[in-house]
Amino acid sequence: MTRCSVIVPVRSAEPYVDECLRSVRGQAGLDLEIIAVDDASPDRCGAIIDRHARESDRLTAPHLARSLGVGHARNEAIARARGEHLLFLDADDTYRDDDILAALDADLAATGDPDVLLFDYEERRPCGLSRRIGLGGAPGPRSVSGAERTGVLRASWVCWNKAYRRDFVVPSRWPTTPRWTAGGAPRSRPPTGTGPRERWRPCTARSRTARNAC
Repeated sequence: MTRCSVIVPVRSAEPYVDECLRSVRGQAGLDLEIIAVDDASPDRCGAIIDRHARESDRLTAPHLARSLGVGHARNEAIARARGEHLLFLDADDTYRDDDILAALDADLAATGDPDVLLFDYEERRPCGLSRRIGLGGAPGPRSVSGAERTGVLRASWVCWNKAYRRDFVVPSRWPTTPRWTAGGAPRSRPPTGTGPRERWRPCTARSRTARNAC
């Protein structure tokens, strides 16, 4: 069975999507599939992900007839996913090293394949500024107690620093009604279940990179 499915919703990200998909395709050490969903992007994103699909049999590229938002695009991919665990990456993000997913897979196995595994990441901006977003605590995976669970999950509402067990996500799927940020951008929050098997991974040397405009 496919170990992980990496889901990438794509819209208006032409300058970044090629590097994003190359960074996912370059991941080694685990059985992986990539689902890049063209959310009716008005630029060349659709053509770029189609080229990657031709170059790699690990990547599929469904196209939506009209843009329905990031939540619907993720749900389209979730419905197709075969992986035991789901990871979500935005089209302007990259995995910085080629062993990131293998390391996360090792953490999943070490903690009994939890419902949710949290990990740290790094933001880099085109102007050169960067900052690391860590979870704190000692290196290595750590189980979250029942008392901590809700606070830990709500402390980081983004989806790109979490690996979800597919069976945990599929019953509820992805919220399609966005919550609006202060800057006016819509954000669909990830599911935050309270099942008994959630785990988190404190800050480590491995990171994923987010590109955000200055």
